Amino acid sequence: MRYNNINKVILFGGSLTLLGTIKYLKNENMNTLVYTSPRHASEILDESGTTINNELRELGVPFIVTDDINTENALLDEITPETLGIGFGEAWSFDKNIVNKFNGKLLDYMAIPLPRYRGGAHFTWMILRNDRQGSCNLQLVNTETIQGVYDSGEILKNKKYVFPEGINPKYYFDVEVREGVAFIAEFLDEIKSGKEFSLTKLNEDESLYLPRLNTLKNGWIDWAWSGEEISRFIRAFDTPYKGASTRVDGTRVFLKGAELDTKEKQFHPFQSGIITRITEKEGVVTATRSGHLKIKNVLNGNGELINSSLHTGLRFYTKPDDIQKAMEFKSEYGTKGLVTSNNQDAKQEYFLNGEHICLRPITLDDCTERYVEWLNNPEVNQYLETRWEKQTKETVVKFVSNMINSQDTYLFSIIENQSRMHIGNIKLGPVNPHHSCAYVSYFIGEQSMCGKGYATEAVKLITEFGFRKLGLYRIEAGIYANLIASKRVLEKAGYICEGTLRNQLKTNEGSREDHLLYGLINEDWEKISTYQSLL
Repeated sequence: MRYNNINKVILFGGSLTLLGTIKYLKNENMNTLVYTSPRHASEILDESGTTINNELRELGVPFIVTDDINTENALLDEITPETLGIGFGEAWSFDKNIVNKFNGKLLDYMAIPLPRYRGGAHFTWMILRNDRQGSCNLQLVNTETIQGVYDSGEILKNKKYVFPEGINPKYYFDVEVREGVAFIAEFLDEIKSGKEFSLTKLNEDESLYLPRLNTLKNGWIDWAWSGEEISRFIRAFDTPYKGASTRVDGTRVFLKGAELDTKEKQFHPFQSGIITRITEKEGVVTATRSGHLKIKNVLNGNGELINSSLHTGLRFYTKPDDIQKAMEFKSEYGTKGLVTSNNQDAKQEYFLNGEHICLRPITLDDCTERYVEWLNNPEVNQYLETRWEKQTKETVVKFVSNMINSQDTYLFSIIENQSRMHIGNIKLGPVNPHHSCAYVSYFIGEQSMCGKGYATEAVKLITEFGFRKLGLYRIEAGIYANLIASKRVLEKAGYICEGTLRNQLKTNEGSREDHLLYGLINEDWEKISTYQSLL
């Protein structure tokens, strides 16, 4: 098989390997177009917080963000006999119209030793098995391909390599990006030289399927495991992920940077998880069945290091219920992020659509200088608690990062539908799972958008989300007594003023002001919703 006279490359999906390929193509002056999903577009790629959206804009590469590639009619017009398509973990399965139009020139880049490690969470599974066999593949996409589930296309090009002794998934990713970009560049050079490629069928006798994972739901440690098993588990959920979960003093924590030290004799299973010493060099040293486990970083839910707040004699433990839920949870990802076919209470990427505005999960792309200006503008922040300190790009990025990673809080950007402008934020949380209640707060930062009913619409949307999607019983809000506009917003959305905390709040002028407490319970909201639907 030869690919002659390629003059356009269309890339699908996301990842740093896709980004490296784009940079190579740009240097080669190749006509390039990218189709990506909302999940990939806003996915944080590295520690700098950059996203595919940001990088493509900086590079000046045209791209389209779509929920469903098969509804993008313009794509078919883009495909010519001289067009090559390459997928990088794309979120969709291509229909026959697209596959047939490419006519053998639509490929998937697979960074796994096919047919092994089909499914997802490839490097996490490999670290768990201590498997260091890396591989790059370009595989034909055919009409039988179901993304993330099944592939039967022949292999066009393959390269194997061995990962050096790895520490965490990020290390594997870094090696894969370097190997993968070089591999694809070599393939494109071979096309130019007129190389004829031979096709190889997969050996299904070697197939190994392991499902996708979600760190927050699947990543719980079982302290009955051996020290080696616990060490590998912690490394498997290490950077770029949040860390492996366990509990200490009843609070969920995340562990990173594990190293097993077998110089200490084995501990009895009853001793497993007990903190035996804490040092700056070793970190938090913990007993396991195989000896000591040195845990460099113990983090709280906000990603903050808490080693110094621990003490010897405390025990790491995981409740049986945590482990059972981790084993039962099936992670499935759609174009917008994590979805759950079994309606489990995972934090999901919801997009809430209204008549004049929509709410979408906030991303680091939203941390603009304009956002910072809102928070430092006295006319905007006079009723915001952020006003007590000067806000910077760094403080905003840190706050948004914490909200993105939060397990119990949902922060949405308010987007005006006509202009697609980010005009403010609305937050629901933290959610109290014991009492099924949460707190809502909001602001419109773009002053030209005030007084148009957008805040009311946002509160109505997030209230419906809280009651219908999260199953809450009660949602609460608190406002300054003199904030008449916010009173109207809450009351139009059905909230009732339930009490007053006299002179609790201090204004910018130094005077005291009452704090009004509003609330809405599910039964009352259902009555309002039913009545409004009849109008």
